[in-house]
Amino acid sequence: NENDDEQICSNNIMFDSRVVRGNTYASPVTTEAQQRNRQVYERSRQARIAQREQRKRRPLPGTPPPVEGRVHMDIQTETYLEELTDPVEIVAETQTDALWTPPILYVPANVGEDKQIQAGEGEIFDFDLEIASIPSTRNIDASMNEIAGVKDTKKKKY
Repeated sequence: NENDDEQICSNNIMFDSRVVRGNTYASPVTTEAQQRNRQVYERSRQARIAQREQRKRRPLPGTPPPVEGRVHMDIQTETYLEELTDPVEIVAETQTDALWTPPILYVPANVGEDKQIQAGEGEIFDFDLEIASIPSTRNIDASMNEIAGVKDTKKKKY
């Protein structure tokens, strides 16, 4: 029975590696020369990967010891700095300048002639005298009522 199964498998075209199944319209056809070139390329690629791995295993050269009186320090070289220590709180006060007034950019020229006068106290305006002539609110209310009464009597006549 086993010999029969082997003979069926060997004679079965489905198990033959030379037979291509499916659509072969767009499948690439590789020649023996292309296969050899591919093998050479794969070997060189494997060699490059091995060299890279070997370089990674080599230790990097260190820095020389610091000059006497100096110490090596770790510094940050990234674009954004990180705060490495606890923040130190500092109280500071500032004083601002007095209110700044911008300079006057345009000053018109004097056209006429400047004159001066001297006025004594009470010569131009006497506040107490002027305010006495203004009627009080009671007088204004009474006059408004009187005007309204006159208007009413005019309406009644017509």
